[in-house]
Amino acid sequence: MPVSYGGIVVVNVGEKGLALNLIFLFRPLLHPPFFLPWDEVADCALQESRRRATVTVRTEHPDYELQFRGVAAAAIYRAYNQSRHAKTNSAGG
Repeated sequence: MPVSYGGIVVVNVGEKGLALNLIFLFRPLLHPPFFLPWDEVADCALQESRRRATVTVRTEHPDYELQFRGVAAAAIYRAYNQSRHAKTNSAGG
């Protein structure tokens, strides 16, 4: 069942993963901060249209799907691919 948190989620993208936090006013009432390491991401797919880019992030265990648009989508897609590239390079040499 899709849920939209339009405008109340702060997305932080880093080299180790993706962090989601609700804005201060909603944090104590709804959800604690959430961190998803890149190692737990099964797939990160970019869909581009004329209007905007959308990134779909999928996990395997448990099976979740998260979608992001705009600036967050671009940052997530770039960081995920950089983490995969770094992991491939460290495993190979």
